[in-house]
Amino acid sequence: MVEIACEEDFHRYFEALSAALIIPQADWAAMGRLIRNFEVKRKIRLGRTTFDVEVFGSYTRRTLLPASVDIFSDIDILVCVEEERAELRAPITYRNHLQQLAAECFPTGTIRKSSPSVVVELERTLIDLVPCRIDRNGRYAIPADDREWMHTDPHSVYEAMVRSRLDYGRKVQDVARIMKLWNKSHGAPFQSHDLEERVFTYDYCFDTIGEMVIEVALSLSCHDLSARAQSQIESMQRRLQAVSDCFESNTQWRRVEKHLGALFPCSGAMVSLPKQ
Repeated sequence: MVEIACEEDFHRYFEALSAALIIPQADWAAMGRLIRNFEVKRKIRLGRTTFDVEVFGSYTRRTLLPASVDIFSDIDILVCVEEERAELRAPITYRNHLQQLAAECFPTGTIRKSSPSVVVELERTLIDLVPCRIDRNGRYAIPADDREWMHTDPHSVYEAMVRSRLDYGRKVQDVARIMKLWNKSHGAPFQSHDLEERVFTYDYCFDTIGEMVIEVALSLSCHDLSARAQSQIESMQRRLQAVSDCFESNTQWRRVEKHLGALFPCSGAMVSLPKQ
């Protein structure tokens, strides 16, 4: 377990944890090559339908967790078709097309249909291919089920991240990754997309990573979530309130160490604080 004995250790803990959650540049480069390999066929004709490709999600926001932390971290790719033709067919038809396309582009991967996407499992990477249609006004729709489409805005969280970075810099992405680590370690009470949106739209008062994590975590509402999710969130907030109280009083640092170890159970192996 990481030893936290003072306020300086508290800040260094979160800085070290943030650094441990950043994907190495070599891995980003490898993922970029996979995407370019797929985009080589960005104008693919299957039958009489033309598909375009857009990358979205945590990959574009640079909040993807390392596979060593979350084996389900994936690259999200929209495969878009003009709306006039999409309306003529159910989403399941395009998922079938995507399954064929994925097999051509990733011959060494394991391909399976999910909802609403096609998942490509590679040795160190998951890719989520999502059928999409775009209307004349630029509105996006993805499958609601095998037969119906629903409107969505796949880039809204990215835009919120860009705005938030103008105010808080890269620290806000560190906060997002740390909150995603907690979420993943406690049964995912939030959808990752929703959790990141809350992180990037929050109006922070503090400017250190640890204090920002506490601030946004204590603001999370658990309305409309399952009883289990509510229990996980309330437990997290009780622990972080205790951490905040210790931080403000500059006492009981062993309690801080205990609570952070429970909230981020893998951090002891990930974080090593240099001795001063």
